Amino acid sequence: MKFVGFLFCSALLAGTPGETQFRTRCAFCHGADGGGGERGPSIRSRVALRDDRELADLIRNGLPSAGMPGVPIAQPELQALIAHLRTFRARHVQERFTSAGIQGEVLNKSAYDMQVQGADGKLHLLRRNDADWREVRPGRDWPTYNGDPGGNRHSPLAQITRENVKRLRVEWIYEMPGAQHLEGTPVVVDGVMYVTNVNEVHAIDSGTGRRIWQYKRARTKGLAGDAAGGINRGVGVLADRLFLVTDHAHLIALNRVTGALLWDIEMADHRQNYGATSAPLVVGDLVVSGTSHNGRLVEYIENPKCTYFVSTQAHPEFKSRPEKPHPLFDGLVEVVVRKR
Repeated sequence: MKFVGFLFCSALLAGTPGETQFRTRCAFCHGADGGGGERGPSIRSRVALRDDRELADLIRNGLPSAGMPGVPIAQPELQALIAHLRTFRARHVQERFTSAGIQGEVLNKSAYDMQVQGADGKLHLLRRNDADWREVRPGRDWPTYNGDPGGNRHSPLAQITRENVKRLRVEWIYEMPGAQHLEGTPVVVDGVMYVTNVNEVHAIDSGTGRRIWQYKRARTKGLAGDAAGGINRGVGVLADRLFLVTDHAHLIALNRVTGALLWDIEMADHRQNYGATSAPLVVGDLVVSGTSHNGRLVEYIENPKCTYFVSTQAHPEFKSRPEKPHPLFDGLVEVVVRKR
């Protein structure tokens, strides 16, 4: 009877095939329930940001720049693992919010303000209204480093005048620990302010100064030039994506609502004294970014199948030329198409 009881308990512990795969391959870093552990972050709210193909690619190839190794796994086990991952968001409920026509998950909350990720995928900023909550309607955005696509850095806002400027007062202060140089221009989209330090982004409720999320990675050692000085000048925004350069010449994309890392591309080899500090520039559906050292310019054009890398200088990495280069760089570029 004891032997039978042992077999029964073992069957209960085994769980579904996908749960078994997660427990043996992933739980050591991300926790038994995906809620995070000592070696890895929570993935419960991030799974929904990727489709099955993207999850499969992430599991097999990992995110080396973030310290996540790839996992060699057969297709049947991979499918079972992805099916198990899909259960996380459904059973993970930090705190749900349903009011003022909004349904979603609470990201941050105090006695008088709250930030909610809605079921529509958008970020909603709320303020206490007696016993209930009201959504704040954002004012005018400052969506790029230069303020608007024209790049003149002029604001048409007229509330602050010569007569009342002396009555301005501090509304809130946000501290960025460890920052030595803050040279970025804050970007504001839909009431959320995005500020940067080297290799990090902070998303802040611009009305209260409350942090919504933070993305951060370690600084790179052994850099030369301006990138070694710990400088970052801001982000670029395109729809639900946020773009940031790292000190070691990578361009990364984050989910604008959650701060989750979506992809990471190397623009140049930092071991050859390349670096990056500038704010990426969004032009239509293009994201343009540059590196220091020799001024190489890289353009990224996204579509569901590939990412195109366009350089204004000949480089061993860029070997093929398309029949019809992008008109912005016609006659100047070498292009390579890599599957994503």
